[in-house]
Amino acid sequence: LNILISSERTKFALDEILRSQLLKYSRLNFMHALDKELLKYYDEINKKMIRRHPHVFGSQSIHCSDQVVANWEELKRQEKKEKGLEQENELESIPKAFPALIRAQKLLKKSGVDQDNSVKDVLKTIQENLEKLEKKKEIDRQAVIGSLLMDVANLASHYHINGEEALAETVENRIKNFKKK
Repeated sequence: LNILISSERTKFALDEILRSQLLKYSRLNFMHALDKELLKYYDEINKKMIRRHPHVFGSQSIHCSDQVVANWEELKRQEKKEKGLEQENELESIPKAFPALIRAQKLLKKSGVDQDNSVKDVLKTIQENLEKLEKKKEIDRQAVIGSLLMDVANLASHYHINGEEALAETVENRIKNFKKK
């Protein structure tokens, strides 16, 4: 009986040793595979950085930030085309997950509307919308307010101001002012 029990213990111990070795081996394989994936990921990021910043890593000469942005947009457009992800309507590529003010400014920029109108034209449109709200009783106020917000986004673009940041800063300042009262 002692030999039988000892044999069972030995078998159990060998089973445990085998399991631990298999687990160790599978962990090593997993870590090795993970390392390979991470290296591929970092390599892709590195290639993307070099490809999208030829003014830094290449010989391209860019003189202002507007050229950097225009070049960036063109490179992204080419990448999408190469991957077959090009959209029929470039305006549809603006992510819906973006805040509305950011989407508005991107829409204006991609459509060229922000360049078509002068500041004076934008201010005139804002004034017209304000007058609609003031004088007309039977109007779609939500549509007029939406139009006003789009016009204000356009105005911010003319002054090279990120509307979302400007609004967020103003909100924070108002909160501070209300706390003081």
